[in-house]
Amino acid sequence: MEPAPEAIRTAIQEKLLARLAHPDPVYQELLQDYPRRGGKMLRGLLTVYSALAHGASLEAALEAATAMELFQNWVLVHDDIEDGSEERRGRPALHRLHPMPLALNAGDALHAEMWGLLTEGLARGLYGPEVLLEFHEVVRRTAYGQHLDLLWTLTGSWTSAPRTTSTWWPTRPPTTPPWPPCALGPSSPERPRPPPTRRGGSGWGRPSRLWTTS
Repeated sequence: MEPAPEAIRTAIQEKLLARLAHPDPVYQELLQDYPRRGGKMLRGLLTVYSALAHGASLEAALEAATAMELFQNWVLVHDDIEDGSEERRGRPALHRLHPMPLALNAGDALHAEMWGLLTEGLARGLYGPEVLLEFHEVVRRTAYGQHLDLLWTLTGSWTSAPRTTSTWWPTRPPTTPPWPPCALGPSSPERPRPPPTRRGGSGWGRPSRLWTTS
């Protein structure tokens, strides 16, 4: 029987906070601030259930889900700074609580921990390199999507960047579909590389923009 959503959320939260523990209390507070604020962890849940459906172990699924939630949190820290946001999840944005350079650095640290967690999982044999390649694709597309968003916001014009939906939809953060888990199950050495899954994921990723960015 697959674990219930609340059990998965609890497991991811525990892994997140443990990963971000640090002997410097001020630094730890900055790193753990957004993760402690909660949220639906929709991307983490989808990562776990998608990974399990593709044959991954629960350990591998939770590892990738924790990395996905690290991705979500560092993107939000940076996004709030770039957009000049006032609030996040019912509280002042991180850069409103602390000097902006500290908040920016905390986002960078969360980004680094995402890659550290992924590479450690790879070293332990939880999944193959395909998972890291998919995460890179997620980050790459998210960065370009944010570039388009900021460009349109700053210029006030839709003529400064490509306007086709094929350019916009696959990139706009943070609704990136959870592609990485689809490579988890079939990525062990004795199994063939799975077929591409991005096209199917992008279909439901588009309307998910209407749900929330938290």
